[in-house]
Amino acid sequence: MQWSASDLDGDRLTYDVAYSPDGGQRWMAVAMGLTENRYLWDTDRVAGSTNGLIKVSAMDGVNSGVDQSNARFVMQAKGPIVTILSPTNNSQHFLQDLIMFKGAGYDAEEGMIDDPGWRGHPVSMEPWARALSLPWPISLPANI
Repeated sequence: MQWSASDLDGDRLTYDVAYSPDGGQRWMAVAMGLTENRYLWDTDRVAGSTNGLIKVSAMDGVNSGVDQSNARFVMQAKGPIVTILSPTNNSQHFLQDLIMFKGAGYDAEEGMIDDPGWRGHPVSMEPWARALSLPWPISLPANI
């Protein structure tokens, strides 16, 4: 994103950028203390919206000014991000072991997923197998 700003007496400006997914009801910091009038925003983990607004505050050390986007915009909704915390990479398990998976989930629109409702398929091993090595990364179906 890029914006224009000026200071009447030529002072150097710093900028704070905020995002509102709900038409200005609440604001979330995107970047603070910027010294250039542009910012490359990674929106991969930003909540989706049909009422998005951007607000830029400019400060010269004494005075400040603020402006926001003239029109609301759409920010694409994102699916949840799921992370397997354990077992760890390249872990090995024996035939009689109970393999416990521990994970965490985050959804940009809903926040942390306390109970992601893990669903999976039992891991089976052939009788002759002595150990099970889990491939990493583990691919999860899209419908978990």
